[in-house]
Amino acid sequence: MSKIYLDKIQNIFTTPRDLGVSDLESLMVNIRLVLEIEKLKEKYNILNLYCNWCMHAKIQDSITVYRILEYITQAIISYEQNPDDSEWIHDAVINGLKFHELQLEIIDFIKRFSLDIEMFSNDDFWKGIGRSLIDNLIERQITLNLKTKNQKFLSIYERIVKIANDSNKPSFAVMSLEFIYMNNQQFLGS
Repeated sequence: MSKIYLDKIQNIFTTPRDLGVSDLESLMVNIRLVLEIEKLKEKYNILNLYCNWCMHAKIQDSITVYRILEYITQAIISYEQNPDDSEWIHDAVINGLKFHELQLEIIDFIKRFSLDIEMFSNDDFWKGIGRSLIDNLIERQITLNLKTKNQKFLSIYERIVKIANDSNKPSFAVMSLEFIYMNNQQFLGS
């Protein structure tokens, strides 16, 4: 049943070229359909999040989103408290947004379904994908659902607030983030 979507994914890569935003959208939509049909959303939780994020204006009820926001809160506070002995903030954001895990999950997905696509292992190609992905995610927010009753979400929310409060930086608790354009450059805002 997922063969039609796998064929669409393969066809995106039949002509060597840089992927544009519309190619990326098609890729993510079709991957998401395969994940759903094959019941692989949990196995590929980072890839699933990005597929959803590319298709929706706002993502909030996701344990992966909560963990990303918690990681970024910790990284920002760490950097603020001791910039010389903490992860560089740019690296922290990349790690927090799970870009490396996303690449590994895409490569694993390609291998699992025996797709003839090798480009995702190439660092230059991956950087281009990253730029296209960010372009696609401009003004698409990931956020905490402050009205949730889900205990898993609430416990992570409470940890985020506690981390910020314990450092005397309550305003550093990252409750949401999105990519924005400012002066023709991409930025991450929260």
